[in-house]
Amino acid sequence: MLQAQGPTDQIIFDFSKTSTVEPFGMLVIASELERFVTNHPEAKISCRNFEHMTYAGHMGFFKSFGLDFGREPGEAQGSRSYIPVTHFRTEALQREAAITGRDVGDEVESQSKRLAETLLGTDQGDVFETLSYSVREIMRNVVEHANVDRFSICAQYWPTKGRAEVAILDRGIGLSESLKANPHIDASTDKSAINYALMPAVSGKAFKGARRLGKVCTTRNPAWWCAETMGM
Repeated sequence: MLQAQGPTDQIIFDFSKTSTVEPFGMLVIASELERFVTNHPEAKISCRNFEHMTYAGHMGFFKSFGLDFGREPGEAQGSRSYIPVTHFRTEALQREAAITGRDVGDEVESQSKRLAETLLGTDQGDVFETLSYSVREIMRNVVEHANVDRFSICAQYWPTKGRAEVAILDRGIGLSESLKANPHIDASTDKSAINYALMPAVSGKAFKGARRLGKVCTTRNPAWWCAETMGM
Protein backbone atom coordinates (compact mmCIF):
# COMPACT_ATOMS: atom_id res chain seq x y z
CA MET A 1 0.00 0.00 0.00
CA LEU A 2 1.10 3.55 -0.74
CA GLN A 3 1.24 4.77 2.86
CA ALA A 4 3.30 1.73 3.86
CA GLN A 5 6.15 2.86 1.61
CA GLY A 6 9.29 3.45 3.63
CA PRO A 7 11.84 6.24 3.12
CA THR A 8 12.79 6.57 -0.53
CA ASP A 9 14.90 8.86 -2.70
CA GLN A 10 12.50 8.99 -5.63
CA ILE A 11 9.03 7.85 -6.60
CA ILE A 12 7.16 8.25 -9.88
CA PHE A 13 3.40 8.10 -10.31
CA ASP A 14 2.53 6.84 -13.78
CA PHE A 15 -0.95 7.66 -15.14
CA SER A 16 -0.50 5.99 -18.54
CA LYS A 17 -3.17 3.37 -17.83
CA THR A 18 -5.68 5.83 -16.41
CA SER A 19 -8.53 6.74 -18.75
CA THR A 20 -11.78 7.92 -17.12
CA VAL A 21 -11.98 9.37 -13.63
CA GLU A 22 -14.96 10.13 -11.40
CA PRO A 23 -15.46 12.36 -8.32
CA PHE A 24 -15.02 9.75 -5.58
CA GLY A 25 -11.88 8.33 -7.14
CA MET A 26 -10.38 11.78 -7.67
CA LEU A 27 -10.93 12.80 -4.05
CA VAL A 28 -9.56 9.58 -2.58
CA ILE A 29 -6.50 9.34 -4.83
CA ALA A 30 -5.68 13.05 -4.53
CA SER A 31 -5.94 12.82 -0.74
CA GLU A 32 -3.70 9.76 -0.60
CA LEU A 33 -1.11 11.33 -2.90
CA GLU A 34 -1.17 14.58 -0.94
CA ARG A 35 -0.62 12.68 2.31
CA PHE A 36 2.20 10.68 0.74
CA VAL A 37 3.93 13.82 -0.53
CA THR A 38 3.63 15.40 2.93
CA ASN A 39 4.97 12.31 4.69
CA HIS A 40 7.96 11.95 2.37
CA PRO A 41 9.70 15.32 2.21
CA GLU A 42 12.98 13.51 1.57
CA ALA A 43 11.80 12.00 -1.72
CA LYS A 44 11.86 13.44 -5.21
CA ILE A 45 8.28 12.86 -6.35
CA SER A 46 7.21 13.23 -9.96
CA CYS A 47 4.41 12.19 -12.32
CA ARG A 48 4.42 11.09 -15.92
CA ASN A 49 1.95 10.28 -18.71
CA PHE A 50 -0.74 12.50 -17.22
CA GLU A 51 -1.09 15.10 -19.99
CA HIS A 52 -4.10 13.33 -21.52
CA MET A 53 -6.08 13.76 -18.29
CA THR A 54 -7.35 17.25 -19.08
CA TYR A 55 -10.70 16.65 -17.37
CA ALA A 56 -9.02 15.71 -14.10
CA GLY A 57 -6.72 18.71 -14.49
CA HIS A 58 -9.68 21.04 -15.00
CA MET A 59 -11.37 19.59 -11.91
CA GLY A 60 -8.35 20.45 -9.73
CA PHE A 61 -7.18 16.87 -9.17
CA PHE A 62 -3.48 17.32 -9.87
CA LYS A 63 -2.92 20.56 -8.02
CA SER A 64 -4.64 18.98 -5.01
CA PHE A 65 -1.44 17.07 -4.35
CA GLY A 66 1.08 19.55 -5.73
CA LEU A 67 1.51 18.75 -9.42
CA ASP A 68 1.50 21.92 -11.52
CA PHE A 69 -1.04 20.83 -14.11
CA GLY A 70 -4.58 22.08 -14.65
CA ARG A 71 -6.55 24.27 -12.26
CA GLU A 72 -6.38 24.80 -8.52
CA PRO A 73 -9.06 23.10 -6.41
CA GLY A 74 -12.15 25.30 -6.47
CA GLU A 75 -10.81 27.47 -9.31
CA ALA A 76 -13.20 26.18 -11.98
CA GLN A 77 -16.64 27.76 -11.70
CA GLY A 78 -18.62 24.56 -11.91
CA SER A 79 -21.81 24.13 -13.92
CA ARG A 80 -24.98 22.10 -14.22
CA SER A 81 -22.80 19.08 -14.93
CA TYR A 82 -20.02 19.29 -12.35
CA ILE A 83 -18.56 20.74 -9.18
CA PRO A 84 -14.74 20.70 -9.23
CA VAL A 85 -12.59 19.42 -6.39
CA THR A 86 -13.29 22.02 -3.72
CA HIS A 87 -11.77 22.26 -0.25
CA PHE A 88 -13.70 23.66 2.70
CA ARG A 89 -12.04 24.81 5.92
CA THR A 90 -14.14 24.08 8.99
CA GLU A 91 -12.63 27.10 10.75
CA ALA A 92 -13.63 29.34 7.83
CA LEU A 93 -17.22 28.08 7.97
CA GLN A 94 -17.34 28.69 11.71
CA ARG A 95 -15.78 32.14 11.31
CA GLU A 96 -18.24 33.13 8.58
CA ALA A 97 -21.13 32.00 10.75
CA ALA A 98 -19.82 34.08 13.66
CA ILE A 99 -19.39 37.16 11.44
CA THR A 100 -22.95 36.94 10.15
CA GLY A 101 -24.36 36.06 13.58
CA ARG A 102 -25.66 32.72 12.38
CA ASP A 103 -25.37 29.20 13.69
CA VAL A 104 -22.70 27.19 11.87
CA GLY A 105 -25.46 24.84 10.75
CA ASP A 106 -27.07 27.72 8.87
CA GLU A 107 -23.78 28.52 7.16
CA VAL A 108 -23.38 24.88 6.13
CA GLU A 109 -26.95 24.92 4.81
CA SER A 110 -26.28 27.95 2.61
CA GLN A 111 -23.16 26.28 1.20
CA SER A 112 -24.99 23.01 0.51
CA LYS A 113 -27.78 24.85 -1.30
CA ARG A 114 -25.23 26.71 -3.41
CA LEU A 115 -23.54 23.47 -4.38
CA ALA A 116 -26.85 21.76 -5.19
CA GLU A 117 -27.98 24.72 -7.28
CA THR A 118 -24.69 24.75 -9.18
CA LEU A 119 -25.02 21.09 -10.04
CA LEU A 120 -28.73 21.14 -10.89
CA GLY A 121 -29.10 24.62 -12.34
CA THR A 122 -32.14 25.29 -10.13
CA ASP A 123 -33.01 25.91 -6.50
CA GLN A 124 -36.46 24.38 -6.74
CA GLY A 125 -37.98 20.91 -6.84
CA ASP A 126 -37.70 17.56 -5.10
CA VAL A 127 -34.29 16.73 -6.54
CA PHE A 128 -32.84 20.02 -5.32
CA GLU A 129 -34.32 19.52 -1.84
CA THR A 130 -33.02 15.95 -1.64
CA LEU A 131 -29.53 16.80 -2.86
CA SER A 132 -29.10 19.93 -0.75
CA TYR A 133 -30.38 18.08 2.33
CA SER A 134 -27.99 15.16 1.80
CA VAL A 135 -24.98 17.41 1.21
CA ARG A 136 -25.90 19.57 4.20
CA GLU A 137 -26.11 16.62 6.58
CA ILE A 138 -22.76 15.21 5.53
CA MET A 139 -21.05 18.60 5.70
CA ARG A 140 -22.62 19.36 9.08
CA ASN A 141 -21.46 16.04 10.52
CA VAL A 142 -17.93 16.72 9.32
CA VAL A 143 -17.87 20.20 10.86
CA GLU A 144 -19.40 19.11 14.17
CA HIS A 145 -18.00 15.62 14.70
CA ALA A 146 -14.95 14.83 12.57
CA ASN A 147 -12.41 17.05 14.37
CA VAL A 148 -10.79 17.87 11.04
CA ASP A 149 -9.46 21.13 9.63
CA ARG A 150 -10.50 20.51 6.03
CA PHE A 151 -12.85 18.45 3.96
CA SER A 152 -13.37 18.19 0.21
CA ILE A 153 -16.26 17.82 -2.21
CA CYS A 154 -16.50 16.94 -5.89
CA ALA A 155 -19.51 16.09 -8.06
CA GLN A 156 -20.44 15.15 -11.59
CA TYR A 157 -23.80 14.82 -13.35
CA TRP A 158 -24.20 12.77 -16.53
CA PRO A 159 -27.49 13.94 -18.15
CA THR A 160 -27.48 11.25 -20.84
CA LYS A 161 -27.13 8.54 -18.20
CA GLY A 162 -29.52 10.13 -15.73
CA ARG A 163 -26.81 9.63 -13.11
CA ALA A 164 -25.01 11.87 -10.64
CA GLU A 165 -22.15 11.27 -8.21
CA VAL A 166 -21.49 13.53 -5.24
CA ALA A 167 -18.37 12.73 -3.22
CA ILE A 168 -17.42 14.28 0.13
CA LEU A 169 -14.20 13.28 1.85
CA ASP A 170 -12.61 14.06 5.20
CA ARG A 171 -9.72 12.53 7.11
CA GLY A 172 -11.29 13.03 10.52
CA ILE A 173 -11.42 10.83 13.60
CA GLY A 174 -13.94 8.40 12.09
CA LEU A 175 -17.30 7.09 13.24
CA SER A 176 -16.07 4.71 15.94
CA GLU A 177 -13.94 7.35 17.64
CA SER A 178 -16.73 9.92 17.45
CA LEU A 179 -19.35 7.57 18.91
CA LYS A 180 -17.13 6.28 21.72
CA ALA A 181 -18.16 9.30 23.79
CA ASN A 182 -21.68 7.87 24.00
CA PRO A 183 -21.68 5.39 26.94
CA HIS A 184 -24.98 3.80 25.86
CA ILE A 185 -23.66 2.10 22.72
CA ASP A 186 -20.81 -0.19 21.74
CA ALA A 187 -18.82 1.50 18.99
CA SER A 188 -15.64 -0.49 19.56
CA THR A 189 -15.48 -1.68 15.95
CA ASP A 190 -16.00 0.13 12.65
CA LYS A 191 -18.86 -2.22 11.72
CA SER A 192 -20.68 -1.58 14.97
CA ALA A 193 -20.11 2.18 14.69
CA ILE A 194 -21.54 2.25 11.16
CA ASN A 195 -24.62 0.29 12.25
CA TYR A 196 -25.26 2.70 15.13
CA ALA A 197 -24.58 5.76 13.00
CA LEU A 198 -27.36 4.70 10.62
CA MET A 199 -29.88 4.60 13.45
CA PRO A 200 -32.04 7.67 14.16
CA ALA A 201 -31.06 9.98 17.04
CA VAL A 202 -27.70 8.27 17.68
CA SER A 203 -24.80 10.64 18.30
CA GLY A 204 -21.46 10.87 20.05
CA LYS A 205 -22.45 14.26 21.46
CA ALA A 206 -26.18 13.98 22.05
CA PHE A 207 -27.30 11.28 24.47
CA LYS A 208 -29.00 10.96 27.82
CA GLY A 209 -26.89 12.72 30.42
CA ALA A 210 -24.91 14.80 27.94
CA ARG A 211 -24.32 18.46 28.80
CA ARG A 212 -27.13 20.71 27.59
CA LEU A 213 -26.13 23.56 25.32
CA GLY A 214 -29.37 25.48 25.71
CA LYS A 215 -30.25 25.91 22.03
CA VAL A 216 -33.86 26.90 21.49
CA CYS A 217 -35.78 24.70 19.07
CA THR A 218 -37.75 26.50 16.39
CA THR A 219 -39.83 25.48 13.43
CA ARG A 220 -36.73 26.02 11.28
CA ASN A 221 -34.97 23.16 13.03
CA PRO A 222 -36.14 19.53 12.72
CA ALA A 223 -36.64 17.71 16.03
CA TRP A 224 -33.45 15.66 15.68
CA TRP A 225 -31.41 18.85 15.29
CA CYS A 226 -32.89 20.30 18.47
CA ALA A 227 -32.32 17.06 20.35
CA GLU A 228 -28.70 16.91 19.28
CA THR A 229 -27.77 20.49 20.01
CA MET A 230 -29.55 20.43 23.37
CA GLY A 231 -27.99 17.12 24.41
CA MET A 232 -31.36 15.43 24.94
